[in-house]
Amino acid sequence: MYGDTSSRRWGRRGLTLALLGALALIIAGCAAKAAAVVSYEDNGTTIQLERGTTLQIVLDVPPGAGLWRIQSYEENLLDLKSAKAIELVQPSRYGGHTFHRLEFTTLGTGTTRVKLAFTSLDEFNDISDTFWVRVMIN
Repeated sequence: MYGDTSSRRWGRRGLTLALLGALALIIAGCAAKAAAVVSYEDNGTTIQLERGTTLQIVLDVPPGAGLWRIQSYEENLLDLKSAKAIELVQPSRYGGHTFHRLEFTTLGTGTTRVKLAFTSLDEFNDISDTFWVRVMIN
């Protein structure tokens, strides 16, 4: 009888260890696909990402002045998931707290350039700007 109890106890421990190991692998897999965040400071640079990674581009917007427009990217390499204005605690280059976040998912393997343009809708502030980043997907 002592052998049975001990076997059950080790069986439970083995199952617990196996479940913890599986959970660690799942978490490690999720961490490998964490989002890459790109900001205006990355303008003109090249970033390397794995296929299946989320790419977030977060750019400053003058208060009440509009959003960044996408000019180009390869749709077979990047899938645009969302584009929206967000408010952050950190101040933008324009003194406000408004940013435009675009979220893509990498689909294939290759290189594409994401190019964005901004033109002010505010009649008092004539702001025009461009942003681009080269994305290399492995």
